[in-house]
Amino acid sequence: MNEKSCGALCDLAAPDEDAARPAGEWNDANLVCKGPFVQYALNGSQIVSVDIDLWYEVGRNPDGSTNKFKYAWRDMPRLGHIGLQDHGGRIEFRAIGIREL
Repeated sequence: MNEKSCGALCDLAAPDEDAARPAGEWNDANLVCKGPFVQYALNGSQIVSVDIDLWYEVGRNPDGSTNKFKYAWRDMPRLGHIGLQDHGGRIEFRAIGIREL
């Protein structure tokens, strides 16, 4: 698993396991962001749990390795818009719910 695997926080944190269903099947995802804490569950498995405040240095991960970001994730806004993205392939979303904690 790496920072580009399904369920990763892209280029920041790799998932603990591959919980994705095969192509063509629906996945069930749950993302919780509360303060600096981000937790992501995919198909009932908690696969990412991080404290964004640990990314306090520009271009560097908590383990000392480098990343591509020109800002420290700790300093990013905690409120704002929510975006859904793809990487040029076919993607579908359904039953999306958002609530404030």
